[in-house]
Amino acid sequence: MDRRRILILQGHPDASAPHLCHTLAAAYAEGARQAGHEVHIVEIARLDFPLLRSQQEWEHAALPAGLQAAQDEIAWAQHLLIVFPLWLGDMPALRGAPCRVCSMRVRVQNGMI
Repeated sequence: MDRRRILILQGHPDASAPHLCHTLAAAYAEGARQAGHEVHIVEIARLDFPLLRSQQEWEHAALPAGLQAAQDEIAWAQHLLIVFPLWLGDMPALRGAPCRVCSMRVRVQNGMI
């Protein structure tokens, strides 16, 4: 089996205490490392970035510095695992960051598509 670069986006919104999502992400990372893969983890709740407030920002604003490292990690990864809780049928911490990090303009500029 080829060695893979794996990124885990851990999306629980509470970074102050371990939750099931943290445990699942850690167990996956441990298993992948034992299998010889390289694993990085990004905790969405620890990212510092402003929310999008307009279409103008979506189309023209620069990527906030707090998201640049996450974008670089996504570009680095060959395999992506997203772990998040469902609260009332929705993903609480995965609203702002992935929209900004994975915008079409950003993906095209970085050769991701």
